[in-house]
Amino acid sequence: MNDDDAFEGTSPESGQRPVGELRQLPLDFEALYLGHQEFFHAFAEIHLGGRRTAEEVVHRVFQDILATWGQLLRKGDLEQQTLAVLTRHVQARLVYDRRDPAYLFDGPIHEAARACASSWS
Repeated sequence: MNDDDAFEGTSPESGQRPVGELRQLPLDFEALYLGHQEFFHAFAEIHLGGRRTAEEVVHRVFQDILATWGQLLRKGDLEQQTLAVLTRHVQARLVYDRRDPAYLFDGPIHEAARACASSWS
């Protein structure tokens, strides 16, 4: 998220807040975002294979979390619930792209598996 993400997209004529006025985010949500965004991006990038796609997905993850923030707080176990939201979004993107997680064919896990397989032959 960046500053542009917190702007309302309404016009003064609509009777809602004017364009460019910042939304007031709950402080506990901001704390969650600041404390988890790096991990969420790394997790998504490892699975999706690219920073840009990961950023798009994580942006939607935090929008989803914010949209259901009150429910998440009432249910408790916030950490587990937010990780479930992240996992759902990443898996949905993999299904949409019709591909396996990137770590299966690129990166250290793939290299270790290849080395192990070649040692057996």
